Amino acid sequence: MVLRIEPCLFRLSTLIAFWFANLSVRKQNTIHVHCLEKTNTTFSDALIAVRTSQCRDRLFQQAGNNTRFDKLSAVAKNAIIRLLTMAA
Repeated sequence: MVLRIEPCLFRLSTLIAFWFANLSVRKQNTIHVHCLEKTNTTFSDALIAVRTSQCRDRLFQQAGNNTRFDKLSAVAKNAIIRLLTMAA
């Protein structure tokens, strides 16, 4: 089982790194996971940055003319995105 999962995880890590490299510099430099004495962006930050970008681009954009999403404030949308991206 490990032999079959390992290539998938490697490809997933590569995709995350590729998508992260295509984000804006401001999004790349944001530290999402805070640890003691952490000064650099890590893979966990990259993963959350990519998830956040995908949520902003896909979740609320695909909602289309759904008035429930349109009525949400920016604070509520940010809270939903933060909870969705940190959950996994």
